Amino acid sequence: MKLIRNEKKNLLILSGGIIFYLIILILLKENPILFNYTDFLFMHIVLELASIIISASIAIQSWIVFSYKQYQDRLLYFSGFTLIAVFDLFHLLTYNGMPGSMVIDSSANNATWFWILARFTQAIFMVYILHAKVKTVSFAKKRVYFLNTLLTIIVILITFSYLQNKLPVLVIEGQGTTTLKNFFEYVISFLLFISIIKLAIMYKQFRKSVTLHFIVSVTFLLLSELIFTLYKSVYDSLNLVGHVYKILGFLFFMRVLYLSTVKDPFEKLIYIQKQLEMNEKRLTTITASLGEGVFVVNQHRQLTFINREGERLLGYQSHELLGKEIHSLIHGSKSGDILHVSECPICKSMESKETIRIDEDIFIHKSGRTFPVSYVATPLIENNTVLGSVVVFQDISKQQEYLSCIKHQAYHHILTDLPNRLYFLEKLNEKINKNDFNSEFALILLDIDDFKNINDSYGHKIGDIVLIEVARKLRSLYHHAFIAHMSSDEFAILMGGNKDEIKEQAENLIHHLHTSIPIEHNEVFLSISIGICFFPMMELIVKN
Repeated sequence: MKLIRNEKKNLLILSGGIIFYLIILILLKENPILFNYTDFLFMHIVLELASIIISASIAIQSWIVFSYKQYQDRLLYFSGFTLIAVFDLFHLLTYNGMPGSMVIDSSANNATWFWILARFTQAIFMVYILHAKVKTVSFAKKRVYFLNTLLTIIVILITFSYLQNKLPVLVIEGQGTTTLKNFFEYVISFLLFISIIKLAIMYKQFRKSVTLHFIVSVTFLLLSELIFTLYKSVYDSLNLVGHVYKILGFLFFMRVLYLSTVKDPFEKLIYIQKQLEMNEKRLTTITASLGEGVFVVNQHRQLTFINREGERLLGYQSHELLGKEIHSLIHGSKSGDILHVSECPICKSMESKETIRIDEDIFIHKSGRTFPVSYVATPLIENNTVLGSVVVFQDISKQQEYLSCIKHQAYHHILTDLPNRLYFLEKLNEKINKNDFNSEFALILLDIDDFKNINDSYGHKIGDIVLIEVARKLRSLYHHAFIAHMSSDEFAILMGGNKDEIKEQAENLIHHLHTSIPIEHNEVFLSISIGICFFPMMELIVKN
């Protein structure tokens, strides 16, 4: 029987996993590596979090897929992997060194019992799924499975909280697993082995690639269980390898779920079930916006949906907004008033039946404060009739702060924080272009004499302090003028007023800057040269 490329790949992965597993047993079974407590705890947290995320992802994916194809096995996937994720989470929280939970203490025995609960759920779930008949169920079953799953979790956790100190010991540190623990692991392994036999029969009959993925997944989970009967300490390398194989098993099962319940069935539904086409578009529009604030309004601007991020950004709970006309509540303007409906881009998108993207606008928080947002308003259209609009928005306060910081750095000198040459030239050009020739202003250029000698004699550190001190004095003397740090030792001032006033100011400047500056244990003497250019007379004056 000729194998296709995908089958060869899966068989190669399966063979490699088994060979590596055997090598690990040969090398580490008798003399496992014992990790430092802190190092192992960190690795354990990372590995368990990975498996919890994968389990939760499988559960969520199954829950979503059920909306499109109402097969019972989708709900079984949801219930099974939700339980596995919760039990693995409590296994992580009650592990030695972890804080435990509100009602369950952390200990090696408690953590191991949660491990056994998760693995039993996993094994029983696999066997049941493979032997149960695939059938469709009503949409109402979705709520039943959800409530049953939630109730099961609550009952088990409450029961465990009462019995946690009375449970049989499963692990003895330094000696390894107890007979009871090994018995549980062997029962779990047996159930997984039955699943592998069933899958092998199915693969031989139907030769589906997804079945081979399933075999790889369950085989890795079986190897994981077997290795957990061998470790001597919860901190040794065999324990670590077991966690890795468990994650690999979950990853392959996630691939199985994707192939069997998402890819082909989902694509077929798009083309075959025309009645659901518009609902699919709506769902795609909304779910594509996850991670940002999303709200949906009908044609009367009444809110029909808002996600949690939207609630957080606007400060409202969904029940406070649902059914209300929200334009007057949340849409502000730069003047601080409510934006008029005729100017609202969201309303315009429904009128024009086109998507409108706004880079900057103002929304109003429940507290009354305004904040800048960017958003995309997409009209919901069915049979050429506008049903409403989906608005995806985000708070851009941080982005504006970053842009403001970047702009400040681009327009100011890094040492003195005065406007730099670029900023000065723009300001000068603006002042010249806007001047009506009836008012006068002057451009004063200031240069520190022999600044190079200061750097050479005292060092650049002292030179920088001199520049900072000169900048400080200029600010204190001319706080109403525009002062710029043009280059190393050159400053510029734009100053309004008549000639006599400006000349007097220049004399005052020379007087204040012809001085000494005590820096550390040095006395630095300064002198400056000044050039003045008047506008519009363009008279040039130079002073030392």
